Amino acid sequence: MTHRVYQMIATIGVLGMAMAATSASAVAATGDSIALSRSGDIQARGAGVTIIVTYSCLSSESFQFGGVSITETVHGGIAGGFGSFSGACDGKFHTVKVALSAQPGGKPFVKGTAFATASLSTFNQVTGTQSGAQTYRTITLSK
Repeated sequence: MTHRVYQMIATIGVLGMAMAATSASAVAATGDSIALSRSGDIQARGAGVTIIVTYSCLSSESFQFGGVSITETVHGGIAGGFGSFSGACDGKFHTVKVALSAQPGGKPFVKGTAFATASLSTFNQVTGTQSGAQTYRTITLSK
């Protein structure tokens, strides 16, 4: 094999490892990261859900916004909800419990499988740029 073929194989291997490393959580090039737990707890007979989120951002950044959204197919309809959280950027990992309220007029959450997304937005005070991280996963809802 030629030197070019070896380079191509090495590049494909590195890309594959990078994709595997970010499958359960998201790490932005800025150092921001966010991850969702594998499960959420149904609250108040389906009126809401609580879920654990772990995030990290650099100490040179200021925390702007954190949010979580959950959607679940329920008896021919959709249960959905959104919750937000605030935090601090200090280069350390932080774990927070986020409460999501079901959408008014929508279906209540029930035990089962749901789709969750989470996002983090930060502002870098050194560079003057905004950044953040996003992730998504299938979760299990239980009471």
